[in-house]
Amino acid sequence: MRKALLFITNGGTIREAGRKFGIPESTIRKRKKDYDGGLDVTGPQMGRHPIFSVDQEKSLTSHVIKMAKLFYGVSKTQLRKLAYSYALSNNIPNNFNATTKMAGKDWYYHFLKRNKVISLRKPEPTSINRISAFNETQVNQFFQNLKKLYEKYHFSNEKIFNVDETGISTMQKPSKRVGPKGIKQFGAKTSAERGKTVTVICCFNAAGTCYVPPMFIFPRTRTTTLEKNGPPNAKYSCSKSGWSNEQLFYEWLQHFIDIVKPSKDHPVLIILDNHSSHISIAIYECCKQNGIVLLTIPPHTSHRLQPLDLTFYGPLKAAFYRQCDNYLLHFERITPYDLAELFHKAYSQVATMDKAQSGFKTPGIWPFDSEKFTKEDFLASNHHTPTDEDLDETVVFEGTLEEFNNSAMSQTIVPSLSTSVRSTSTESRDSRGKRKRSANNLTDDTLGALIADASKVLSSVANKNVTKDVIDMLGDDPESTAENGSLLHNELAKRWKVFLQNGLKKDDLLTILSKYDTPSNLSLLTAPILNPEVKAALQKPILSVDFSHSEGQNQLGKGLCALGKAISNILGNIESIPGDMRSGLLTDLFNSGRILTNLFHRESVIRKNLITPHLKNLQAVAEKCMPAEFLFGTDLSEKLKSLKAIESASKELKSVPKPFFNRKRGGDTVSDRSKPGSSRPLNAFRPVRHYPETRPARSQKFAYRSEPAKTYRNKNQSTWKKRI
Repeated sequence: MRKALLFITNGGTIREAGRKFGIPESTIRKRKKDYDGGLDVTGPQMGRHPIFSVDQEKSLTSHVIKMAKLFYGVSKTQLRKLAYSYALSNNIPNNFNATTKMAGKDWYYHFLKRNKVISLRKPEPTSINRISAFNETQVNQFFQNLKKLYEKYHFSNEKIFNVDETGISTMQKPSKRVGPKGIKQFGAKTSAERGKTVTVICCFNAAGTCYVPPMFIFPRTRTTTLEKNGPPNAKYSCSKSGWSNEQLFYEWLQHFIDIVKPSKDHPVLIILDNHSSHISIAIYECCKQNGIVLLTIPPHTSHRLQPLDLTFYGPLKAAFYRQCDNYLLHFERITPYDLAELFHKAYSQVATMDKAQSGFKTPGIWPFDSEKFTKEDFLASNHHTPTDEDLDETVVFEGTLEEFNNSAMSQTIVPSLSTSVRSTSTESRDSRGKRKRSANNLTDDTLGALIADASKVLSSVANKNVTKDVIDMLGDDPESTAENGSLLHNELAKRWKVFLQNGLKKDDLLTILSKYDTPSNLSLLTAPILNPEVKAALQKPILSVDFSHSEGQNQLGKGLCALGKAISNILGNIESIPGDMRSGLLTDLFNSGRILTNLFHRESVIRKNLITPHLKNLQAVAEKCMPAEFLFGTDLSEKLKSLKAIESASKELKSVPKPFFNRKRGGDTVSDRSKPGSSRPLNAFRPVRHYPETRPARSQKFAYRSEPAKTYRNKNQSTWKKRI
């Protein structure tokens, strides 16, 4: 078929193509029509044609992928609506639902089958800080610093390390289980409702040949009995919160030196995040003496630049949860004393050479690839791109101690607004116990410098111009004036603003209300009064709420009186108003009157809806009453009387049910139910007699409790006649 279509495209006829390739002419005509419309004609055509062509579906697919990269993924419903609007805007014939304005579910599932590059996935929650921080400026600055270190020290992959903390808990996250269908969910055993978190510091190199034994930080004061069956050569420590701090990271650094044994002749590079516990004078001095160069990644970019986060911690925690599930099959709960052993089993399974190598290769750290991230990776952060004044957010530790001290105060090494000066012993935590990047023990001068730098950054961001498409995404400007609208007079706007914020003073309000009386020809401008029948049926709390609503409704009525008086004066002297102002002025006044009268009516409806649920026997009548002088109308009493009359008449007209059976007093006739052929036997109409729970006497003729009706009638003739 492809050759036949190519033959026709080059100038051949359909008849010649059919003879040459042995294809019926009708088939070629049909496929050529589809081919000209952009459809795929190379494969077998079974069933109906898709609504969109291959190119159109590719454009839809590329749009979905682009939105996912921008952290605005398209949901199932949004994709169906998008397909409908796409078909409508391009005049594509379709059978989509015009009522819901969506494509059908069948189209959605077939669309996913035809386009394997997309699927329905659960997105990972990503904070706005991470979205905006991972931008081209900061990432390029990080790679520039990394390139300078590579050129200066010539690090091999065995000398490049990454260190990061993670948390493990005594309450595991259950893995997926096979269960019965037909139920929404089923439970899985966990150690506790809320577990205790233990921090673990892990580290590996880019070659994957060295996994530094981890360091455990328990929320305790002693580590005795917590080291049972843990990883070999692991380090154990404690803190009150269970999180890392500057002192504990200094201990880990000593542990790293003991294992790796770096020196000034054989330096190593450690890549880490810029948390406050990683930067202090003591840590810098230790790194300087032992040939350790520290390079921090930009803040909030660990999800894209941290090798441990990219390839190691995910499989590690999954393996750890599996070990916890297996442990709970034999024991009741998991305690902090069991974590080291469970972590050791998971760690030994996951700590492989491939994971370490791929962890450094994915972000382009080793082998070095500064072009690892393309423009598409930074699309989401384009609206938050930092200016040149943000400078470098990465930290490089090298040089002398004096340089470090001077740069720490001048914020050249650590230009981040939250990591300038830090205490070497105080742990930086927020009220929830989480790590935070704020500085401790700041002096007044340093704090002033921080505020000045912050104002610079904020002012530069605030004054940065944005494109028109970004402005369109933000929506209409709430402070802008409508295209055909007009501003109020400044004096009027000034006074109304005060009244809208604070309201009128009580004395002023009473003075204004006293000036306007209800017009004699429109008494409905007064708030409706509660009907006496309704008022007697309500409790005091409901009456007080209704009273407050009626007070507001009365004020609204007075405002309508004032407006009506002004309009009436204008209509009485209509000739004195210029013709060019007359139409617009009256239209505005009439529209304001319409809005206020509608608001007055809504207040009456709100009062009725408030009261009606509390009227038990009056609800049916009260809902149909129109407000007038009284809230529920002036004829409520008459409606209630007519309702009671109808109810009493309906009771009298109801038919009396027939008796269970019909016997004449002097005869033996019975109802039709006892005749032959009836499903009810004669004995069923006999009165029931309850006998005592004793054995029958020997003289009793029948030993059973159910005697024939004849014998029973002979023994109890008088009772039988009374019963019938």
